[in-house]
Formats: sequence, C-alpha cells, structure tokens
Amino acid sequence: MPREKEVFFDTDENKNLDPDIVSSLENLKNQEAIHGEWNLPKEEDVQLDSESDPICSSAGCTQYLHKHAKPSYAVDYPVPNLGQDRDIADSLASERDASKVLKHNWEFGTKKSKAKWHNPAKDVLYDDAPELDKDIRDSHKHLADAEETLGHKWVIEDVQLNSDPICGTGDGCHYSNWYKKHLDKIVQYPDPDVQGLDEEILHTQQHEAAASEALGVTWIPEGYE
Repeated sequence: MPREKEVFFDTDENKNLDPDIVSSLENLKNQEAIHGEWNLPKEEDVQLDSESDPICSSAGCTQYLHKHAKPSYAVDYPVPNLGQDRDIADSLASERDASKVLKHNWEFGTKKSKAKWHNPAKDVLYDDAPELDKDIRDSHKHLADAEETLGHKWVIEDVQLNSDPICGTGDGCHYSNWYKKHLDKIVQYPDPDVQGLDEEILHTQQHEAAASEALGVTWIPEGYE
C-alpha cells in the first residue's frame, strides 16, 4: 500500500519552517519509506567551516571524491569539416558583386571603418539618474516632515510659476484652477498710501509724540540717525 502523505505543519517542531524545507523533509520521509533510512554522516565527519581540513593530505581531500566510471558512449570522436555554409558563401558572393557594381568596397568591421563612423558621444558615460542636489533633497525631506506633522498631503497642481503668455490686455488672465480655489484665502492688506495708517499705528505715534514732548527729548529709533 502506498504510504500516506505526512503533513509536517501539524507538529510543533516544523510549524515555523519554510515551506520548501517542509517539502524537502516530506520527500525525504517518502523516499526512506521506499529505500530505507538515509544515514547522514556524523557531525565530526563533515567540514562545516572554512578552515583547512586536518584529515586532508597535501594532495587534497580525496576521500570525498565520487567514483568516475568510463562513459558508455563514444567521446572525442572526429567531426567532419563540410566546408562553409551555403548561405554564408552566397551572402559573401552577393556582397562582392554589389561592391563591384557600385565601385565601392564595403569596409565593415575594419579599423578604418570604425574610426570613420565612430560616434564620439558614446565615449561619454552620461548619468541618466544623477543624484539630486543637497538643497533639493533637504526640501523634499522638509516637505515630507511638514506633511506628516500636519496630516495633510500637499497636491501640487496647475501652479503658475512664470508670466502667463495667454493673458491679454483686454480680457486679462485665465487663472488656473488652483489660483481660483485659493483666491478667497488671499489676505488683501490695506495700502497706507491710499487708505491711511492703521489705527493702532496712529495711536502709537501719538503716544511717542506725547512722551517726547513731556521728556523734552526727540526719540530717534536706532538706525535712523
């Protein structure tokens, strides 16, 4: 009767083994059931490290060599030379005829042809994946850190970096979707030359003038002498 297939994952000993190892152990068990137990060499008879084997002679370790039997088939037999292949001979003949008709010798594979048709650009080892500049790498890291801290992914889209060539003097500029979305968030600060100074600035100036008059000193901020 054929031996029932064993499942090694059910045992505590083999449950953490790699599937390939489990499969090898299963195959070993099946073969031992057919051919008998496989007697592994003893640990002291196996060279496990990279040091010199003390039981090997100066001729090498010959005790582990496999026996070489003479092959049953013929070796080193002569191979007949049937000459050049017909397709190769026809191709060479066609090239000679074409060179004769065109009055031009085809210089293929010669030093002269290699020098004539040499591409100097191939002498330069171009870097198709150069390392980014340190400032760029730092900027990428800072962006990633900020996104992680804020819990927000910055999606760059339709950012206008240069002057827009489609802006006309009549209809103006057709703003990008990103600009239209964030237009209301832009704070328009008042122009002091048009709308006057802020009320807090005016109060500060009044307080400074009153203090200077009371002390009899004109206050000149540092750097404005």
